[in-house]
Amino acid sequence: MTMTLDTKPATIHSDRNPILPLDLGPVEDTKVNRSAIERRAATLPTRRSVKKEWQAAWLLQAVQNIDLTTLSGDDTEGTVRRLCVKARQPIRADLLKDLGLADKHFTTGAVCVYHGFVSTAVECFAGHRHSRGGGFDRLSGGIKSVQTKNRRDRSLGQSGCF
Repeated sequence: MTMTLDTKPATIHSDRNPILPLDLGPVEDTKVNRSAIERRAATLPTRRSVKKEWQAAWLLQAVQNIDLTTLSGDDTEGTVRRLCVKARQPIRADLLKDLGLADKHFTTGAVCVYHGFVSTAVECFAGHRHSRGGGFDRLSGGIKSVQTKNRRDRSLGQSGCF
């Protein structure tokens, strides 16, 4: 199978985040033992599932790696605040106590909101370790110009993101 990609560098970029050409060399040079991979993959459905404390540990790790997102067109400050409260304490205190983890602090990995609600989210996390984030502009419409994107990014930085 042959794959061809256009690897010429893009002409529009910022000094803060330069675009580098795609180098597929490391991917193309990777060697795998296909029969060993297929043999191992075939055993996965027959293995026992993760049990007891290991299952709880895996689930707690998963919670810390998810992001809570509200990108609805009808978002309000109230919905953003509720999302932030959930991100600050995604696991009920009684469950953490039953697991012997009442003294531990778990949060989600991120909270994603539209640009217009970034200041609300930042305010909700003031003084909290989960204090940085990012904002999204309308995903379906995209950003019309590099200047608009750069203005928006500067605004997000001043709001406490990135």
